[in-house]
Amino acid sequence: MDYIIGQMNRRINFLETADKKNELRVHYQARLEYILINLLALLWNKNFEKLQPDDKEYVLSAILRPSVGTLVDISRKLDLDKEIYGNNSVKKVQQVLDKYPMIRNEKIGHGYVYEDSTDEYTSDLRLMYEHVLESNLIYVTNEIDLIQVITLENNVYKGIAYKADGITYMPWSCPEETCPFSINAIYACYNHNNYFCLSPFVVIENEDEFYTFSSVQEKLTGRCKFNRLIKTGIKTYDVPEFLCATVESNSYKRRTANGTIRNIYLNNFKKYIDIGIKKRILDFLLKNKSSVFATIWGHGGVGKTAAIQSVCEDLCNDTKIHFDYIIFVTAKDRYYNYYKGTIQKIDESVDSLEGIVQYMNKVVFDESSNDLIRISEYDGLLLLVIDDFETFSPDEKVKIISFISSLNVNHHKVVITTRSAYLVTGLEIESNELSEEEASAFLIEVLKIEVPNLNIEKIEAELKAPDCKARIHEITSGRPIFIFQLAILLAQKGSLKSTIDFDVKSSSEAIKFLYDRIYEYLSADAKIIFVTLSLLVTEDDLSNVTEKLKFILNKENKEDEFNKALAELVKLRIIELVDNDFFRVYSKEILKLMRYYYQKEERVDDGSITSRLSLVGSEKKLNNEHALLQNADSSRISQKEEVVVNKYRYILNRQQTPVEIKRQALLNLATYLFDTKGKVEQTIKLFKDYNHLFYRDAEMQMMYSKYSWASGIEEYREFAVNILTSLLFSKASIGPDQHLEILGSLVMYRTILAVMSRDQLKETYRYGEIPHSEYLVLFTAQKKTFQSIFNHNGMKLYSAAKKHDLATMNPATRNVVLIGLVQFIEICIRLVKLDLAKEICDFVITTLPYNYHAPFKTKLSKIDAINSKQKTPSTGIKAMPRVAEDISFNPVFTQLVVKKLQEPSGDVVD
Repeated sequence: MDYIIGQMNRRINFLETADKKNELRVHYQARLEYILINLLALLWNKNFEKLQPDDKEYVLSAILRPSVGTLVDISRKLDLDKEIYGNNSVKKVQQVLDKYPMIRNEKIGHGYVYEDSTDEYTSDLRLMYEHVLESNLIYVTNEIDLIQVITLENNVYKGIAYKADGITYMPWSCPEETCPFSINAIYACYNHNNYFCLSPFVVIENEDEFYTFSSVQEKLTGRCKFNRLIKTGIKTYDVPEFLCATVESNSYKRRTANGTIRNIYLNNFKKYIDIGIKKRILDFLLKNKSSVFATIWGHGGVGKTAAIQSVCEDLCNDTKIHFDYIIFVTAKDRYYNYYKGTIQKIDESVDSLEGIVQYMNKVVFDESSNDLIRISEYDGLLLLVIDDFETFSPDEKVKIISFISSLNVNHHKVVITTRSAYLVTGLEIESNELSEEEASAFLIEVLKIEVPNLNIEKIEAELKAPDCKARIHEITSGRPIFIFQLAILLAQKGSLKSTIDFDVKSSSEAIKFLYDRIYEYLSADAKIIFVTLSLLVTEDDLSNVTEKLKFILNKENKEDEFNKALAELVKLRIIELVDNDFFRVYSKEILKLMRYYYQKEERVDDGSITSRLSLVGSEKKLNNEHALLQNADSSRISQKEEVVVNKYRYILNRQQTPVEIKRQALLNLATYLFDTKGKVEQTIKLFKDYNHLFYRDAEMQMMYSKYSWASGIEEYREFAVNILTSLLFSKASIGPDQHLEILGSLVMYRTILAVMSRDQLKETYRYGEIPHSEYLVLFTAQKKTFQSIFNHNGMKLYSAAKKHDLATMNPATRNVVLIGLVQFIEICIRLVKLDLAKEICDFVITTLPYNYHAPFKTKLSKIDAINSKQKTPSTGIKAMPRVAEDISFNPVFTQLVVKKLQEPSGDVVD
């Protein structure tokens, strides 16, 4: 008798006194079946591992959904020492065990049970229990304490002892040397120091709550149903002893519960969490009769290996045998330890077809042999899984695929896993990253497995925070392996908020694990694109134009070939396509690998890639237009003028050409026509033809004006003044430097034209070609022009020059401003505003270094000479003052001014 029977007997005594027959029948039945369960537990823990393979297979299959009769049969199989069955000293117990299933089935298994039958059945149950007590079986008749082992502390086991009286329970301890107890297990103790284990068939929750084994609900998890004793109730517990139970094993293979033989390998999961591809794998293995093999492909860490291993477990634990042999081999030579966030080496892996075949022959035929034919002619059912196929060398990959192709679909199935989209053969089963919602749900499941004591409700509440799920997806890329790592970090941090600051997927070890071998997995065309991408992107801008890439690789006429290789890189998450026109490299770390392999694989580029790159450059613009512009520029050296002009005008007239390309084409062609060919009028016409494109472009209008002025033709020079004047009053966007340059150029242009006009008037008058009256009219008109220059251009230029710092001004701008001021001083002299003219000279001389002074010192000398003449005593004759010749208006100086205005930079020389 033990504590539980003591409790049951107290309840039975009460029911017998109260004459509650129906309830009494249930308790009689439960008491007898509890004894049966106890004997089963005794024999299981004592003899299960000693069973022959066939008997072990039967026992494991029968225990799944056992009837009472099945439990008796299992006990009989386990009673190797004939302690009960065949032991005459306990013959009554044997008779009870044999008789009870039949009586139970007859009385309550089928049909209806009425009161007369209940009395008879109750009487039988009471009588059988009495027979058990009359036996000499010490496991039943002795006083037995039930021990619940809880902890092991300082070499002493501690727990609770439930006494045989059914009432008393107390603390219990026992030295470790006495018996090798299992923590959380239940033991029966008799004769003071003898123990046998009742787990996993008996569970004690507390002093009033007890359960006995009923059935296995889920073999893959070992989840079992237990019935409560004395009170109604059912509970489920995960029983490790029934988890994926095996029936035979040696150093390299096992025979599983349904008879399937599989090799011994380590699963890379504790408890599998489905990522959504198992059904497709199982459908291929069990329903597809047309293909020998399938490929599970996906990026590193998305769960390919775990999925196929879980499928293998399902097949081994199904009630029906699907394959005689399941053989899992891997070429994996390293794995990502998500507990530490590091890459660790794996020593036991295969690296050749020879290694695979030798291992298959060893598992199937118990001899290590290179015999391919023996495997291919095997007429049973065989499943081969080849993990991390991309790790094999290219030659071995070819051999393995050839071997797989020789297998018989009626007897063989092969599943390979790989990261390489290029290596997909047979049926394709893609394993993708998880979505935002899936990643968060997966995280919760991982936490339940890895950190069962964590407050899951708190984490679920934190997941509801804005952008939390998006951040989890971002830092893990939706890859299960990084979600596992995040869960480990979360267990240490205690909250999601503080954990998701760390970008799990971007650690140096994570990047190395994901990408450092990726080049080896690519097809030949994809490899060329992979290295070429490094020429088109930078760390600051990882994107560029897809058409440019196609041009550089000379694939315009091989679009299918180009698109297939590009799709391979997209599949592997090396690049992504944006709006179909652009590509973007996924990360800076991948770019580093691209550059590394570009330097390493010199044979990839025979010079054609860099040569074509030189035509279009790496700027992120539509490469076709750049290529056209480069081609036009290059043609200037060797082709006829007509051809060159047509090429540029084609760019300018092309509707798709961006404005900036047209702008550059116009400037390049203008330089060619004006400087190289001396075609002045063609240059001016060029600007006129395309002025509608650039009439609000300040820089282009200024160039139009400069070319018009540099022509030397008075008509065009007048037009140059008009262009700049219109520009000042237009809606064009004009910067500070541009404004100064426009004012400086206007003052210079207008002054030179006005002075030249004055000189021509004086010469005409001197030779008597016009009368004095006409001379005075024209002279007055010219004076108004001088005044206009003074009011509208000169003073504005001088004011702007004082407002800006001449010393730090852009050299090209300062150059134009100084030339304009020199001309403005001449205007002041001619308008007899000598003080202002002297002020301007002093301003420049005191503001700028010595090398800028010469033109302004010359003007000061001229002003002093004029002042000196004005102080000469009057003769009484009022004469018109004669303006002295100025260096600034002689032909040499004028040419210098024009030249300086056409130069992009540089300062006025002495």
